[in-house]
Amino acid sequence: MKGLIMRPAIRFLGICLIVLSLCSGCAHLSNRSKGPDALKMRVQELWTAKKQGDWAKVYDMTCKAYRDKVSKQKFLTGPKLRARDFAIEDISIIEPGKRAVVTVKAKLDVMGRTLSMVLKENWIWEDGQWRLNLVPTPLGSLLIPKPGKELKGKTH
Repeated sequence: MKGLIMRPAIRFLGICLIVLSLCSGCAHLSNRSKGPDALKMRVQELWTAKKQGDWAKVYDMTCKAYRDKVSKQKFLTGPKLRARDFAIEDISIIEPGKRAVVTVKAKLDVMGRTLSMVLKENWIWEDGQWRLNLVPTPLGSLLIPKPGKELKGKTH
C-alpha cells in the first residue's frame, strides 16, 4: 500500500523537476536575448534594411513612442539617407535589458555624394526585442550614462 502511494508522488516530483528545469532554461535564453549579442544582430538587421532600401522594415524596428508620433505612410514618403556600407563600432549597455547606445560608422548617400559618418543610436528593450529609439530626448539624455551604469562591449 505504501509503495502505491509513493509512486504517484515520485512521478509528480519528477514532472515538477522537469518543468522547473525547462523554465530555468527559458529564463536564461530570455536574459541572453537582451544582451549585446542580440542587440548587435538587431542593429545589423536594421542597417542591412537601410542598405537595401527596405524602409518598411526600418520603421517596424523603431520604438512604439516613435510609431505613435509618425505614421508608417509619413515615414515611408519622407526623406531618407540610404546606407552604402556600415560597421558597428561599439555597443554600450546603459541599463542592462533596457537601454543601450550603439555607435555605427556608416557611408551614406547624401544628395548624390557618399559621406562617411559616425552615428550614435539609442536602442531600448520593448515588447520582447531591441528597438531603435528615434524619439528626441532633451539634451541627448540617453547618450550620457549615469556614473557606474555603463557596461561597454566592443563588437569587433
